[in-house]
Amino acid sequence: MAEVQIVCKNKVVKYSGLFNVNTVHKFLMQWLRENGFSNFEERTEEQVFPEGRQIIYNYKPFSKFTDFAKAVIYLNVTMSNINDVTIDVDGQKKQMQKGDIEISISGYIETDYNNKWETKPFYYFFKIVSEKFFLGGHRSYYNKFVTRKCESLYEDTKAMLNIHSLKI
Repeated sequence: MAEVQIVCKNKVVKYSGLFNVNTVHKFLMQWLRENGFSNFEERTEEQVFPEGRQIIYNYKPFSKFTDFAKAVIYLNVTMSNINDVTIDVDGQKKQMQKGDIEISISGYIETDYNNKWETKPFYYFFKIVSEKFFLGGHRSYYNKFVTRKCESLYEDTKAMLNIHSLKI
């Protein structure tokens, strides 16, 4: 079974106001692609309530370091109380949505994700010994990589939402 080490816990971006659902989704997908992550969509859900729509995206994008270790970012996007509005921007009508967004970002390192090293007791012993004595330096690199990517995604998402709100 794969071993998971949490590196970056729950960085949350909250936003309330006007936005475009498609723009937010495209921004996140483009950021992941540009930063070398393969996307894995865990859940997409949309519900309609009297006060507005609610959209939930759960993603687990990953970036492989080796056949033994990979970086995973758990991305939970919740958009609630979404109502469609039409606004006037420079004399042109534009379709937008008004509501609340909460984006939660967590990063971790997953090792032995293919369970190759747990098939026999000797392999498991060898995995533990090699992780402890030979791969110690790699762990710090993996931790820094995941921390940097989580921080970057957090800051870029905050900037995108704030710039978006200033344009309107």
